[in-house]
Amino acid sequence: MSIDYQVQLFTSFFAITGQVSPGPAGMYSHMNLPTSSHLEMSYADILPLFKLSGDPVHRERLWMVKEKVVVVVLQRVSEMGTSNLSSRGYTRPFPHWVRAEVGDYELTGLIQLGGNFEFGEVISKGERNFIPLYKARLGSALYPALKVEMPVMLFNRRWLQGMALLTPREIPEKETS
Repeated sequence: MSIDYQVQLFTSFFAITGQVSPGPAGMYSHMNLPTSSHLEMSYADILPLFKLSGDPVHRERLWMVKEKVVVVVLQRVSEMGTSNLSSRGYTRPFPHWVRAEVGDYELTGLIQLGGNFEFGEVISKGERNFIPLYKARLGSALYPALKVEMPVMLFNRRWLQGMALLTPREIPEKETS
């Protein structure tokens, strides 16, 4: 019996909502699986980003190339599955509040790394292309109506253009108290 997750994907031009069956390991492992370069969705609704308030095109089945997916939005952290992101002798990942420019999107949230924040580690370490961002917010200067806030998102590091640590004033209030 497979478990289907309702996910929302963002590409350069489309917002796509549908069901994915990632298997028991969860979406993190599914998106980073090196032996598969595609993703299959069921009951997909496709909207161009410039018409977010329009009627979606519905497809019973949709296959996508993972490398073209910029961001995967998950409804619950449990849907992500496990990710072993600790490194350099650390046993627990250390969270860092960041703002990331990924494709045409601006993401803010917590990225977990093994110790100090190192941009080089984010962009080049390991085989994983999709990196989790917790307590995540997605927006876009090109599409101001686009605002998404979810407990976890996976962003494609191949689309990452830049990243900055948030200042204490930029961290959401509910996270500092």
